[in-house]
Amino acid sequence: MTHEEERVWEAPDGTKLFYRLWRAQSPRDALLLVHGLGSNSTRWLEFAGHTTLSEHWDLVAPDLRGHGRSLSRRRGGLSEWTSDLAGILDSAGHQRAVVAGHSLGALVALAFARRYPDRTRGLVLIEPSFPQAFGRRGRVLRRCRPLLMLAAGVVRALNALGLHRRILPYRDLRALDERARALLGAGKQEEMVRLYGSVWRDLRFNHTANYLDDFIAQVGPVPPLEEIQASVLSLISRDSPFTASAQTENVLASLPHNRTVRLPATHWILTETPGEARRVIEEWVSSRVL
Repeated sequence: MTHEEERVWEAPDGTKLFYRLWRAQSPRDALLLVHGLGSNSTRWLEFAGHTTLSEHWDLVAPDLRGHGRSLSRRRGGLSEWTSDLAGILDSAGHQRAVVAGHSLGALVALAFARRYPDRTRGLVLIEPSFPQAFGRRGRVLRRCRPLLMLAAGVVRALNALGLHRRILPYRDLRALDERARALLGAGKQEEMVRLYGSVWRDLRFNHTANYLDDFIAQVGPVPPLEEIQASVLSLISRDSPFTASAQTENVLASLPHNRTVRLPATHWILTETPGEARRVIEEWVSSRVL
């Protein structure tokens, strides 16, 4: 395993953004790893520690603005996150990258590719959570999006008055994955889903306004997929309780250059099938991305 560096890049607005960097011996380019809703860069620690791509690719895994160690009470969304990612790439010394994202991170990756096509060598979308595939719950959240935006504004106003939590624990998702696999091994899949799917558990580790920003982005407009010319690998779960696989595939069909692979998981592909997911990504990045 290559050595992990912990770095901080300061955005033009003064926000300090944390990211992890694994330098390859002879880097071909960068693989930018984007976490999902209520998450942070530890989502990618297991992948970075085992992937053969680290031999020839620099791995860059940020805590998105408002997540983990990138503490900020400023508004976050696709525009802010994609701009931050471009700055972090510059800080790491790379003009272009393959961008991999999980869940909400997949939507961030798509938005990055649309905004910075010349900086996108390819995309890896892991369980992209399109609002069209959410079913009834998604339709409710989409209708409630203006209320979520209002709630985030109210919370930020209260924060400005000094009403906020001073300290948040940092969530170690690699350790959480080990616990989840123990539950799966004991046949307790429903408990595993509750472990990752609890809003109240997530809020222990995220400022409320930032967490609302995640949901606002999650149920907002999806970038026009037909405009994205990058090569895309999409990994989706066969049995997700959150999104309909068939509808997700219908949305992905709008991408001009996409390959979709279904894996035996419920949503957390990097948790439930880490080895299989890693092998598919390695083969695709090594042989398909030019």
